[in-house]
Amino acid sequence: MARILIADVAQGAHRLKNILGEKHRLVYANNVEQAISLAKTSEPFNLIIVGVLFDDSRMFDLMKAIKEEPQLGGTPVMGFSDQPTAISVAGREDLETSTHLVGACDYVDTVNMSDEEIAQRIDGCLTEAQGVRRMRKKTDATPTEKREQQEKKRRVRDTSDKYWKVLRSE
Repeated sequence: MARILIADVAQGAHRLKNILGEKHRLVYANNVEQAISLAKTSEPFNLIIVGVLFDDSRMFDLMKAIKEEPQLGGTPVMGFSDQPTAISVAGREDLETSTHLVGACDYVDTVNMSDEEIAQRIDGCLTEAQGVRRMRKKTDATPTEKREQQEKKRRVRDTSDKYWKVLRSE
């Protein structure tokens, strides 16, 4: 039984509760600050699921804060969308790419997915995270890795800025 933090609007959180409630221990956050505070508790989370519309569309703010917090940096994060929107296919692809660039294990756009498919994607993130934790060694990044990380952050920032401009103009 995994411990999962769900940071999403009510509709998405309700759907996740219906899919995962019996199988995992779920904790809910209403805003970025509460999510970070809950994530820092003494009992670690196995996964943090963040909705696109969470806390006035602050999904990337939370993902960035989690990855930058040394205590939480190894916690897997999944992007989640349960809201039909008028975003183009390219916009959805940019959103998926951006979530992966900030270090998310997966991005799930659930509008046309069954509950079983969603559960499988979440289980995949949990399984992958367990394998990574077993293999991880604490080492400093090389200069090349540091440059790659900085470039990755710049691309994420540029892509997410473009995405949010489109989303807010709708």
